[in-house]
Amino acid sequence: MTQKKESRKLVFKRNINADMGEATLTSHMFELLTAFDGKKTLGQVVDSVSIPIPQVREALTGLYRQKLIVELERRDVPILGRDVFMLVNTLLGEALGPMASVLIQDAVRKMEENIECFPEDRVEELLGELSANFFDEKEKGQFLKAIRQQVGLFVR
Repeated sequence: MTQKKESRKLVFKRNINADMGEATLTSHMFELLTAFDGKKTLGQVVDSVSIPIPQVREALTGLYRQKLIVELERRDVPILGRDVFMLVNTLLGEALGPMASVLIQDAVRKMEENIECFPEDRVEELLGELSANFFDEKEKGQFLKAIRQQVGLFVR
């Protein structure tokens, strides 16, 4: 479990320069390379491609050795500020009551993240987790519309 948790936090971006010379790519390497955008975690990239895990490891190693991808430090990934979580707590509380903060903490924990350094690029996933607590589709839609409008003011 620890390895999966750590790989979920790794973020890579493409590192392609005109002065790099030639590079050799397999089809798996090419598919992986195009999936890395500097925002998705390694786990999200792996989930988005149709490559078996052993070939993912090979392709990832090949890309890294040829310096076609570079790992971003966690601090390079934009994080949500506490003000966003306060807003989410307020809007969720208005819709679902005083359990909002517990629901938020549970959702963040389920995503294997931390409120103090929650990656901005996972906000939609967080909203999906939170909206699963609604039984009424109309209320759920209203919450998502309101929260997306408000969070958009804080997220790049």
